[in-house]
Amino acid sequence: YTLISDLEFDASPLYKFLHRPELIPHFTTFIKTVLQPRQSNNLTRFSVKISKAYLYRYQAKRILPDLQPSIINTWISFPLAFGIKELDLCIFVKNRGVQIPPQVWFSLVLQVLILDTNLDSGNPESFYLPNLKVCHLKSMKMPNAAFADRLLSSCPSLKDFALKDCSCNDSME
Repeated sequence: YTLISDLEFDASPLYKFLHRPELIPHFTTFIKTVLQPRQSNNLTRFSVKISKAYLYRYQAKRILPDLQPSIINTWISFPLAFGIKELDLCIFVKNRGVQIPPQVWFSLVLQVLILDTNLDSGNPESFYLPNLKVCHLKSMKMPNAAFADRLLSSCPSLKDFALKDCSCNDSME
């Protein structure tokens, strides 16, 4: 399967089995199994969805996946190492404070970045996304309002930018 250019993993079919929480670890193991032997330069798009519908429907019960930061880091860093052009993540986790790996903010080839997540953006010293054309950030926690300004100034090719329902430590004015 080294010729596959698009990998998309979606946990939403598992939601009807939430009375069996052991299925989410099987989902994460499946992703790991697919990524480990992959040595392809053909990968251009990578997507993981642990859906926001999951968050809204089950938030009152606090049934969110308890994913370790190392798993999320692998999901994001591994495809970036292969020079993907599109990264689309919809990940909501129980453990707050998990950060998006800094590699996301420093890529020569990334063209589309869609992050709908309760992960923390981190506070990278610099950004370098010269070929980024589309950037949609939703529900993320940012260190301050200057984060978005710094990100925008590092994306000379940007044509489509959306910032929705994000929070930051200082007040956005």
